[in-house]
Amino acid sequence: PHSHLHSHGGGGGGRGASSAPPCQNIFLEPLAWMDGIEEGAVEGKLCCPRCAVKVGYFNWSGCQCSCGAWVNPAFYVQLGKVDVLQARRPEHPASH
Repeated sequence: PHSHLHSHGGGGGGRGASSAPPCQNIFLEPLAWMDGIEEGAVEGKLCCPRCAVKVGYFNWSGCQCSCGAWVNPAFYVQLGKVDVLQARRPEHPASH
């Protein structure tokens, strides 16, 4: 499914009857396009690899999501700064 997403049990996504506010961030596993995460900094900005606009944040020590859940380590993009697309299901050729 979503192999790079980091589940954190927050109030977003319509799961359960939680009173927590919905998540405003998408937590990810570290990815190749995330410049600076392996250069010794404990925390910093995540910028778009194409236009260099800040789209998120990382902190190896963790941080608290807008829903109240703690995520450690934290690599996230803000929902308002990125386009979220549904993953396409692979097309299977018809059986003959």
